Amino acid sequence: MRTIFNTVGLLFVLFWSSSILAQSEADRYIPKVLPPSPNAASLMKFGDIPVSYYTGSAGVSVPIYTVQSGDITVPITLSYNTTGIRLSEEASWVGLGWALSAGGMISRTIMGRDDWDAGYFTTAVPEINTTPTAHPVPSITSIQLNPYMYDFWCDYLVYTTGGNLNFSQPLINPNAYDMEADIYSYNFPGFSGKFIIGRDGVPVIQNQDNIKIQYTANAASFTITDDKGFRFLFSSKEYAQRDGSSPVSSWYLSQIVSPTGRTVQFNYNSQGPTTISAGSFSDISRQACSVNTGTTSTATAATYYQNIYLESIEFTNGRVQFYFDNSRVDQTNAKKLNKVSVFRKLVSNDSTEIFSYNFYYSYFNNSYVGVPATEFKRLKLDSVKQSSGASFLPPYKFVYYDDTYEATSLTGKTSKSIDHWGYYNAVANSFLYPKFYGYFNPPTGTA
Repeated sequence: MRTIFNTVGLLFVLFWSSSILAQSEADRYIPKVLPPSPNAASLMKFGDIPVSYYTGSAGVSVPIYTVQSGDITVPITLSYNTTGIRLSEEASWVGLGWALSAGGMISRTIMGRDDWDAGYFTTAVPEINTTPTAHPVPSITSIQLNPYMYDFWCDYLVYTTGGNLNFSQPLINPNAYDMEADIYSYNFPGFSGKFIIGRDGVPVIQNQDNIKIQYTANAASFTITDDKGFRFLFSSKEYAQRDGSSPVSSWYLSQIVSPTGRTVQFNYNSQGPTTISAGSFSDISRQACSVNTGTTSTATAATYYQNIYLESIEFTNGRVQFYFDNSRVDQTNAKKLNKVSVFRKLVSNDSTEIFSYNFYYSYFNNSYVGVPATEFKRLKLDSVKQSSGASFLPPYKFVYYDDTYEATSLTGKTSKSIDHWGYYNAVANSFLYPKFYGYFNPPTGTA
């Protein structure tokens, strides 16, 4: 079935009485977003901005090997994303900006609360399926809100062309409900895209991939079936840890089953928690309110990921083995990929190595000697060299623009010298919000 995800985002602007505001903390209005791990995020970027003339993203890749097992094909490719590096971006296990495509995954960005906690799959939060209209407040004409914002004027109703929707339950008791759907990103051979799961439990696909998405109870695993009948099972889970909870962050591809019954198996190794050097931070400026007026800066706690790493791919005629270690200084306990070896199975059920790819690294900001290294250093892939026995082919070598100004590129990952999109702008910002001159006094009322 071909499903098109065509929704309209709606940002609620809440203007209500001071008695309600007095019960709230400033950080209640900060979006709570829990992103996937650096390895998962590196693959997500290729789905967000695909390589094409239209996006301006160039294709920079190193082909490693293509697994062929009957009618199943799994390309293993090292790819570089040319859309730029955000200042807070962490390096994957193959270096900053690089991603290793060797199977696939479904990663998740948790928006607000985990969808699988209580409070999301409920009818208490109405679904807005028709066009919102202006609130019937005839005495107020100076406030013009666009279709992506809404002013409740203290009655909890959203007026739409299809009728009025009552949001009193989630607004009066916001801690009991999850107001946003988590965003799932998939990447596996032949497909990449995003979907959400509606409050009715039905997956809604963003783009027009002809695939069917199914999941088991509480999303313990996912199965995606394409239009040719190939089934992709995602059951190897990676967990995030923050604020006392440990939701699933990603589901990695565990098995491919073809319509003819052929299989390819993916095996993973859990290597313990990896901590990101720092959490995110937010600035809030509140004016024209009776309480909590002024600027508030809030930082979230560091995020830990119970990372899993691809260890091998098993197929009918051979095996691909991945070798890694934890000798990184830019992330605590993080791994880097050192070698990929391809083996051919023999009649005796033993195997012999055909060839290997070796990975060589250094660090961006390598000359920095301060503390902490996790704030300033990023893993840098320098070269990749293919070998077979004692023979080596000429390597792929990579030169980065950063190499020309290494001495001046010591900006930390949590610096506020960024623009609206998170890219470095060399401005010594004290706060992250722009100047705004449109403050007004909201009317008082009884909620």
